[in-house]
Amino acid sequence: DANTQMLALENNEVDVLINAGLDQVLKLDTSKGFKYDITQGAGFIDVKFNCNNGLTKNEAFRKAVASAINREDINIALYEGYSEETPVYGCPFFSGYPEKGTFTEPYPFDTEAAKKYLEESGYNGEEFIIIVQQGTKAEAAAVIIQGAMINLGVTCTVKTLDGASKNALRKALDGWNAEVVVQTANAMDLIASRLYNSYRYNAAINGTLCMADDPELDDLYDEAMDMLDTDERDAVFGKIQDILNGKVYDLPLVIDLNCSASHDWVE
Repeated sequence: DANTQMLALENNEVDVLINAGLDQVLKLDTSKGFKYDITQGAGFIDVKFNCNNGLTKNEAFRKAVASAINREDINIALYEGYSEETPVYGCPFFSGYPEKGTFTEPYPFDTEAAKKYLEESGYNGEEFIIIVQQGTKAEAAAVIIQGAMINLGVTCTVKTLDGASKNALRKALDGWNAEVVVQTANAMDLIASRLYNSYRYNAAINGTLCMADDPELDDLYDEAMDMLDTDERDAVFGKIQDILNGKVYDLPLVIDLNCSASHDWVE
């Protein structure tokens, strides 16, 4: 575990720790010949909505959820405030990331707006079910989101499951409304592969058609797949993000972090 790893470093049993725990890294005594590094990771905390079933089929309800979540609460709870919000489905150092100002950003934290959207949705006390894999950072984020929903007046349950059970429930397309994950991005063009394979309604590689059947969005994915010019693809990704954020089909929250620790002589 993380504590055992840190003890191994402090006892000179290892020289470098990769993917060290943030809590342990921040407690490391740098005056004793150690150093650490905290950088943006290749993933982000993300909420995926079941857009075709139950409460979250309702766009106004999804907007209420988005407006009720304070991303900084998640940043502080999971990353001691060292991370930052991400407004898109991806990490800023990967290709396909559109320039700020070229797309619609996620709905900001606004409790009054959340109440308005909730009323607009016609919510009537139904249970909002969040699924999450146990033992992950996403589990802690899900609990924070649950608290925000309860404060909004929404009956909210978090189901923590092992990976196989979570995936089986997700593919069933029933019995859940949202999934909180640490979405790992890849160093590939986000439009031409990841977004196409993850979110295009008729091409979901995981067999889970929880993404809304939106022909405009699917057309943009198809268009991006045929583009060789990266600037053109980035522009299309901005249009895609406009729809994902505007209709709250997906809700990116906070960028994950990578932490490392070592002896100070390691370069």
